[in-house]
Amino acid sequence: MTDAGFQIRVAAAGDAACLARLNATLHARHLEARPDFFKPAQLAEVAGWFQSLLDKPTTRCWLAEAGAEPVAYLLMREYQRPENIFCLARHWHEIDHVGVEAPFRGRGIGRALMQTALAAARATGAKDVELASWSFNAEAHAMFQRCGFVPRLVRFDLSISR
Repeated sequence: MTDAGFQIRVAAAGDAACLARLNATLHARHLEARPDFFKPAQLAEVAGWFQSLLDKPTTRCWLAEAGAEPVAYLLMREYQRPENIFCLARHWHEIDHVGVEAPFRGRGIGRALMQTALAAARATGAKDVELASWSFNAEAHAMFQRCGFVPRLVRFDLSISR
């Protein structure tokens, strides 16, 4: 347990339903901001998706708990790409999800999860950790920047069906 009243542990195979519950808050934010892109998800299907990832050796996932209650998670995946005619060989990790329940934000939980993930990525010998975030998520962007991330790629979209 940290001084801030939470602890971080590696997510286990039996945590898929818990991760799905935590993801529901994150997904609701995405669905609210971009209903043209996201659709409602079923908890059982999301739990199955998490379970399939937790079974892979290239997936790393952590839960933050306040007392015995899970209040946040981070999901990270590892990738390797051989050199090709355009790019050098690359070994990196991507933070796919990070979510902290609203009442627990501002307590350093997101930062602690990020530091845990970065240390795990360093231990594999990877050179980079990256993540993507929707442009509407300014609160998350601020946390990512406080953790040392800088924007690298800007992706634009245009709906031509209007």
